[in-house]
Amino acid sequence: MGQEQVTKPLEEAAKAGKIGHAYLFAGSRGLGKTSVARIFARAIGCSENDLYEIDAASNTVTIHLRHPDSEFLDQLAVPFGAILPADTPDHDMGTQPIPGTGSYMVKSYDPSGGIVMVRNPHFHQWSAQAQPKGYPNEIDYKFGLSAESQVTAVENNQYDWMFEDVPADRLNEIATKYTTQVHINQLNWFYYAPMNVNIAPFNNKDARLAVEYAVNRESMVKLFGGNALAKPDCQILPPEMPGYQAYCPYTEHPGPTWSAPNWTLARAYMKKSGMIGQHVTVITQVQSPFRQIGIYLQDVLNRLGFVADVKPLSSNIEFNYIQNTNNKVQISVTDWAQDYPAA
Repeated sequence: MGQEQVTKPLEEAAKAGKIGHAYLFAGSRGLGKTSVARIFARAIGCSENDLYEIDAASNTVTIHLRHPDSEFLDQLAVPFGAILPADTPDHDMGTQPIPGTGSYMVKSYDPSGGIVMVRNPHFHQWSAQAQPKGYPNEIDYKFGLSAESQVTAVENNQYDWMFEDVPADRLNEIATKYTTQVHINQLNWFYYAPMNVNIAPFNNKDARLAVEYAVNRESMVKLFGGNALAKPDCQILPPEMPGYQAYCPYTEHPGPTWSAPNWTLARAYMKKSGMIGQHVTVITQVQSPFRQIGIYLQDVLNRLGFVADVKPLSSNIEFNYIQNTNNKVQISVTDWAQDYPAA
């Protein structure tokens, strides 16, 4: 790591207004923060927490936290925690990726066909837990297969693994006939339908409550694949998550768990909202189970008195689409998965 890679980020941060000014001190290797830097910091009222050590000779960056953070190492393990050279572009590099340190590298790539990855001859396994060397010598990843085709290919031993969720109509088949090829990994993951509180009709609390009480969460579990793969819930924290307390108010019998829809309350809230006849579009993804859940929500909304339709989008664009306020999304079907074990 050279001087350019140290000074450039400081210059860019100053230009962006993130820091007013910065000073660069040099010292002998192994001294850490130099005495001059510490004295100068105190003189100008700068906290020593804002001093960073960069040992160019040993390629070491030391980050001093302003306060204890039990999640810091977990945060460094997710993609946005990577430490990169200062001149790394902040845009998609396409088919010319920056040099990496992983165990595999790209041998060939066809946007419409697939990608072939082989072992990186320069890779050295420094930690089997953090960056394992991997098992196969070559990974052949095919594009363009539907989820149905992926299931069939794995069943026939044409492929070893599939990326997409297994369609609900194939679950019984693989659970009874292909048990040795099925591996279940329990995740803290939940599917939900966020309602936009800034635009009609869900800027009305009663309209939102009408939907909460009308939705049959057990029906959506069945669309996902049944109780072996999912269970109904009424809150943002998934079960087994730290801080989770079982409680569901939006049901026939409020208590620790969801019991059944409460259509009496749902219709009462809907009438009170004054939103009967309001048009609603449900944004969802084209693949299973998103599309099926979207169609189910359309039926519930229509039964409540809305005029609902479904707009399925490719999974490549759906998440960014629903995050863009210019698209005025009223309600959507999306999911959230835990990055690391923390509340």
